[in-house]
Amino acid sequence: MATHARTTAPVSDPKAAGGRRLSQQPAASITAAPPPAATTWTIAEPASRAMLNALGVAVYTTDPEGRLTFYPEAAASFWGRRPELGELWCGSYKLFHPDGTPMPHDTCPMAIALREGRELRGVEAVAERPDGTRVMFTPYPTVLRDPDGTVVGAVNVLVDVTDRARVEDSLRATAAALRTSNAVKDEFLGLVSHELRTPVTTIFGNARLLRDKGENLSLDDRE
Repeated sequence: MATHARTTAPVSDPKAAGGRRLSQQPAASITAAPPPAATTWTIAEPASRAMLNALGVAVYTTDPEGRLTFYPEAAASFWGRRPELGELWCGSYKLFHPDGTPMPHDTCPMAIALREGRELRGVEAVAERPDGTRVMFTPYPTVLRDPDGTVVGAVNVLVDVTDRARVEDSLRATAAALRTSNAVKDEFLGLVSHELRTPVTTIFGNARLLRDKGENLSLDDRE
């Protein structure tokens, strides 16, 4: 991406500018490509740090290769550690999939987003802190590009969903308990129905027997 700049430069050669000695001469308008690091994002990112700190959100930024370039205090609290700038992909101590299987850092959502050059949504993961505590979170890695489409870095927001996950687990456990309770209730009712049906059938059969044979009995036998 080209930038336009107008500068003034000293002229010490008396042959310059037609042999006239000038202390300063306006230089021509130049068009020059900035050094690779001087991208829009690398210029804007430092200015945004105060805002990111003030938000109190677990967020961090990386360069195009996935090396950490910035994170606020909220991210350090989320990770339970203060990673060195330059660490790759994420500041988490350890990562796991929701089912508990380990998630290598180079396969985390931020790594995938940068490698594939796209946003990644609808993913959940578990971060383990150095003290052993774990937090379930939803990441929102977003690739940052210059106007010409060149990837200049990425930003990732980490949303803690631990409480929501606990509620969902509790609801699932309650639903399972209700299903078990209903199964026990159905089994109990079936058993009771069977036990009640058996004596009632016997009584009803004996009653019919007495009725049928009672007609042949004498009055004294009936009494």
